[in-house]
Amino acid sequence: MTPLKTTILAAVVGSIFSLLGMFVNSWLTQGRERRQQVWQTEIKRIIDVEERAGVLVELICGHHRSVAEIVEGLADGLARLESDAGRFRRHRAIMQSIRDLHNRLGCVLHDRSRHDDSRESVKEAMEMYEGLLAACDKVTGKRQI
Repeated sequence: MTPLKTTILAAVVGSIFSLLGMFVNSWLTQGRERRQQVWQTEIKRIIDVEERAGVLVELICGHHRSVAEIVEGLADGLARLESDAGRFRRHRAIMQSIRDLHNRLGCVLHDRSRHDDSRESVKEAMEMYEGLLAACDKVTGKRQI
């Protein structure tokens, strides 16, 4: 083989491997970016449910609010929290924590509407909320503060 043919053959082989490497790298990058986008969306959904639950806990369990103020502020908050349980079926701990919190917030609201002592229900609702936060932190990998 002449030096020119050897050089051309080396350039062709090098080009083929370079193109193959670029193709594999592009394929891997697309997969990684897709996974990152899905994960970012999932984290946003989890943060949204944490915030929605926190607002409801504060509204229903907060002190010095009349039942009328609570009902006025609720709008569709409890219904959205209830439907959130179905949105998080993939994460069983979050789903169950949402169900438990929704149930307990309903009990607090019921106690307040009947003017019963709601301190025990409020305490349990706060524990359920902490359980929801812990379940969310476990999925997202956040460290406990």
